[in-house]
Amino acid sequence: MRPNKLRRTLALAGCGAIIAGATLGTDIAKADAVDDYVAIYGPNVCEVLAEYPSVAGLEGVALYLMGDGGFSARESGEIAARSIIGYCPEYTPIMQGFINKWSTAGARV
Repeated sequence: MRPNKLRRTLALAGCGAIIAGATLGTDIAKADAVDDYVAIYGPNVCEVLAEYPSVAGLEGVALYLMGDGGFSARESGEIAARSIIGYCPEYTPIMQGFINKWSTAGARV
């Protein structure tokens, strides 16, 4: 992937993380692929971050989800954020660093 495309793609993942943080407290009536993935594999995201506790580690998770996982950049960011918030909130600073790096808005979660 070219650097400019990679930057745009990871920026979209950052936006997905922002959206996930903003909507986490809302009730969702039906599950979707993101919900299912987080419910089943959310702890795995935390295991990866335990081994690679950095923004680069979270970037690796997002790239995996976009490649082999088949998710969009936004969905990948949402999966990562919801996994961190739900299963390993101790990695919230890494998620914030990821958002700050890749989001043009630099929003705080």
